[in-house]
Amino acid sequence: MKKGTILYILIILLLSSIFLIKVEEVKASYLLNGNEYLKLSNEMKYSYINGLFDMFLFFISNDSPEIFTLMEKKMVDINTQQIQKIYDKYLQDHQDKLTYPAANIFFNAMYDSFIKEIILSLE
Repeated sequence: MKKGTILYILIILLLSSIFLIKVEEVKASYLLNGNEYLKLSNEMKYSYINGLFDMFLFFISNDSPEIFTLMEKKMVDINTQQIQKIYDKYLQDHQDKLTYPAANIFFNAMYDSFIKEIILSLE
């Protein structure tokens, strides 16, 4: 075998093993409930919120483009740390929901914080 081919195979194997390790790390934080989210490190919370917020914006943009456009204008200066504070405050204020999936709670928090007001303004 050529050295280039062997090197290529080794790199693919290395990248595959790194990917499998990362997948395993994600499984540890997959389908969290509110209580489990609160136990995450700040770095993991930040990453989790980033992913949830991306997913939330994706759903809103596909489901309700008009609401998404209004929401974009409303949220122009809001960053992930502020979204995390809103979510953490929502969890604190709704401790009866801590056993629910964290993603569902996040959607409720974003709805109450942003979407509800936009929908009311359209009526």
